[in-house]
Amino acid sequence: MFRDANNNNRYDAGDTVLSADNGKRLVYAQRDNQFVGGTKAGWNLVNPNGNVQTTLLNNYDLNAL
Repeated sequence: MFRDANNNNRYDAGDTVLSADNGKRLVYAQRDNQFVGGTKAGWNLVNPNGNVQTTLLNNYDLNAL
């Protein structure tokens, strides 16, 4: 995740990195198994080992500045 300092909607020099990549992916699926096997409709957390978390996701602020 990064802060887009120049508002060009992409990461480039000068943008501040806010978090390191730990391999987890937050995926929004419109239907079950849309992108990854095991996902349910809605928000899913896909771990690097392939496990999918479909239960309530706590401590994720999708509106972080």
